[in-house]
Order: sequence, then C-alpha cells, then structure tokens
Amino acid sequence: MIELKPKRSLTSKTFDNEDGSLKLEAHVGHIHYDNKLGLGDGVKGLRGIDWTLQWDEKRQGWFFQYHSFQPFIPRYADDWFEFRDLFQDKDQTIKLKPVCGHVEGLLVNDPDNPLYAGANAVVYADAFGKGIDLIACFTRSTFRKIVRVHEGSKLSKDMLFDFEVQFPDGTSVFRAEDQDQIEADLGKVAYEVDLSKPKEFDTLKQCFVGPGNVSDWTKENFTRLRPFFVWDSGKKTRKEIVKAILFPNTERLFLRKVITKEFLESSIGDVYTDGSITPFAESEDGEFQCFLSGYGSIQLAWDAAHDDDGSNAAFSSGQGGSNDILPMGSGAGSGVGNWGEVKRGYLPFDTSALGAGATISAATLYLYIYAKNIDDDDGDDWVTVVEATIAGANPAAGDYDTCGDSIDDPTEGIDNGDRIDISGTAVGAYWTWALNATGIGWINKTGETRLGIREGHDCLDEPITTGGAWDEDTFNGYTSEHAGDSQDPKLEVTYTSPSPIPIMMHHYMNH
Repeated sequence: MIELKPKRSLTSKTFDNEDGSLKLEAHVGHIHYDNKLGLGDGVKGLRGIDWTLQWDEKRQGWFFQYHSFQPFIPRYADDWFEFRDLFQDKDQTIKLKPVCGHVEGLLVNDPDNPLYAGANAVVYADAFGKGIDLIACFTRSTFRKIVRVHEGSKLSKDMLFDFEVQFPDGTSVFRAEDQDQIEADLGKVAYEVDLSKPKEFDTLKQCFVGPGNVSDWTKENFTRLRPFFVWDSGKKTRKEIVKAILFPNTERLFLRKVITKEFLESSIGDVYTDGSITPFAESEDGEFQCFLSGYGSIQLAWDAAHDDDGSNAAFSSGQGGSNDILPMGSGAGSGVGNWGEVKRGYLPFDTSALGAGATISAATLYLYIYAKNIDDDDGDDWVTVVEATIAGANPAAGDYDTCGDSIDDPTEGIDNGDRIDISGTAVGAYWTWALNATGIGWINKTGETRLGIREGHDCLDEPITTGGAWDEDTFNGYTSEHAGDSQDPKLEVTYTSPSPIPIMMHHYMNH
C-alpha cells in the first residue's frame, strides 16, 4: 500500500491498495500536525507527530522536535518548564517553575507504565522532599506535571506544592467548563481571572489562556489548563478535584496545589496530583459508567444502574488518573459497601475523508487491550460493537443510555461469530471487530462516525452472579490519549471513490 499524503488530515491517513480501492485509517486523536514554521528539518505541512524527547545540549533540557506543541523540560527540577503552543494560528508559551529542590531529572522510557501513557518521561526523584517526586510526562495532546507522594511519605496534614507561573504577554486567563461555553456566552458562563488577587480553583472548569481582547477569540485560539486532580493507587482508583490556588507574590504569580489531610489519610498507596496543559480540545473517546451499590451516596441495584437514563451516570474521557485508559465491562456490586458498575466505551472517528460518493466494501474496528479481569466466565463475557447515538457534539453523563439503540439487546454492528470472548482472548494486542452491513451503514462518509463498545452481561441485562464484593468482567484498552499511534483506537475502511486518483497525486505519494 502507498499512502496518499495529500489526503492526510489531523486524524487520518489514506492508502492506495493498488487494486482500485482505497483504505482510510481513521484515528480518534491527532496523528499529524501542521509544521507551519518548518521546525526540525524545515519541511512545512502535515507531518506525523513524534513523542520522543530529545536532548538539547545548549539549553540543557529535553524537547519534542515534531509536534503541535513544543515543550522544554529542564535538566533540574527547580528551573523553568515551557509549553509552546503552535496549534493552528497560535504561538504562545506558558512557563512554570516548581518551588522545590535542585534535583537532576532522569529520562525514563517505560511504555508499559500507564502513568507515562506510552511516551518518554522525566522523573525528578525526591524533588519536593524524600519520597515526593516530580514527573514531567505526556499524553497525546497534553504536557503533564505530576507530583507523586509515595506511601511512606504521606503526611497527616495538608500537603502544599507551589509552582511559579508566567503567562504570555497580552493574554488573559478565563475559566469555563468547556470551549463551547466560552463561545456561547463569555459573560455568563465564563469569567476572566483577576491575576492581581488570589483565586481558588476547585471545580471541573478549565483555564483558557488566549488573547486579551475577547473579540479576537476563535475556536482554537487559546491554550488550556485542564482541571487539577488528585488520585491514589487503590484497586479502584479514588480520584477527586484537587484544590488549586493562583496567587500573586512580590510581582510574581504562583500556582499552589493542595492535597488535603482528609484525602491523604483515606488514600491507598501512592498519591498523585497533576497539572495538564493542552493546545486543543482533547479527543472525546472514553467511557460511560453507572455505579451500583457502595459508591459514595449512590445505592443502586443492577436493574436501576443498567437501565439508568444517565441521571446517576458519569462520562470520563480518560483525563486525570492514568489518563489514557478505557475500562469497560460489568461488575457485581453485591451489597452496600461493595463496588459494582456498568461501563460502556465510546469511540468517535472523523471519517469525512471518505467523501459522499464513497462505496464501502469493508470496515474493521481496532482497540488495543492491555489488561482484563474475568470473575464470571459464564459464556456471556463477550464484547460487541454498537452505534453511539449521542445527541450533542460531545458526550456527557446523560448519554449513558445512548450507547446502542436500546438498553437491552442493542443492534450489533458485527455478526455474532465476531464477538470477542474476554476470557479466551489474549491481552497485549489489538482486539478487532469486522463490521457487518449494519455496522458499515453507521459510517458517516462526510462527518463523524460514533461507535460504542458493550459487554455481554450489559447487552443481555444479565448481572454477574458470583456474589463477590469486587467481582467483574472487564477489560482495559488504550484511548486516543496514549502517546504514539501504534496502539491507537482506529477504524479502517476499505472503499472505492467515484473520483480517480489524480496523476499528480501518484507522483507525490512517496515524497
């Protein structure tokens, strides 16, 4: 196969199969970026993203050469970290300097560590004191600065971590839940942060850094600081919004993150808190989940959780925590105080590169699975593909009941023989589903194709019956936030186009 480079998009490649057909390889997250400045080798245009950290001998730190953002990770923890946002028309740099020890960083390459999301990381051991590390790492679209408090170093009091911050000249900082709120009504649903006064952040709102003149704001004309989270290392990760305070001090600006005494004392294992910066709206693949008995104040039986309309559900796009994990399946939740849940995966793909006139002959969904758990191997522990029929542009908790055209026995986009048996299928590899005629009919040739993943007990409305407090049939795949594209969720579509490939395109394909 030969890639047709002029048909590249931010999230897809198209190949000539050399038999009269084409193949679209659609990813959820960005696999290309516009090298508008010709950084690196001087070649401009769409090119593949590379998440490999390289050493800059002159500046004494690490950087990316080919990416829509250019980070700089200093040799020592108490120096300036930089995030240069070059996505679309932007060129603005946010800087942060931890208030910590003069500790040298170590470049770590551990692709199997979920914390690092498949990319290189720099670890500054004991930067904030013995057993308290600073970690600079990445997902596909974000630069993350994580503080890791080891089990033996947790204190029985609030723990504070300060970072000096520099925002680009001429920019302002706004707070909103998402980009759509800013565009809809800046004055009512978002507010400008007064950087001359202390401000506490303790909600899911994001910080948006962009032009000081609101009239200059466009769809992607700002850099995002995502909500700040804290989480632990228990079997069922406990994750909460962490309190963060932005405050001025002697003509300098600082960001303080607070892990509360209460969280530390109730946490299991190591505790983490992060701060993430991203140049664009993150991909919206993730999971819908509804908890059974024993999760906070929610006390639902199987039927109530399974049939929920979204009122008691949640949607997670993989941000916070391990940041690139897509857990799916069904749990038992037997009795108050025990944990059970129903999880449904959501995978949106931009398939507009096909074009309205495309004739599709085959399509295959790929999901890389790295872990699984089977407690009820009763023959209903299989996985299928459904159509996600969410109403809005982005998924929300209320869309829990739209992962499939019905709650019970949803229409499947694959034949029964192509269901994946969880207990009998290996992990550490792609699981693949060949779409049947129904599934192919769900492919949007001019827009977004939205697919869902559901487990057999969930589809059949048959609860797991082992009775254990933590029993579940689940599997974990990587989301689009996993750095690199070799383990991406992807949809491959074989098709023919009424428009022949131009002769000039053939000349360009391999250049």
